[in-house]
Amino acid sequence: RKEEEEEGSTCKSLQEVILIRCQSEYIHQHNQVISSHNDQQLHNTLMHLTFSN
Repeated sequence: RKEEEEEGSTCKSLQEVILIRCQSEYIHQHNQVISSHNDQQLHNTLMHLTFSN
């Protein structure tokens, strides 16, 4: 009876670890997308400023 409970809690904590890993991986990729998008915008702005002068 006690072993079953422990097994259940192990499964639960594993799921939490996997979920946290997935979330942090997603956030990491999302941040990379945002930063590359910002780089592109910055590049466009610089080009615009360079050509308008």
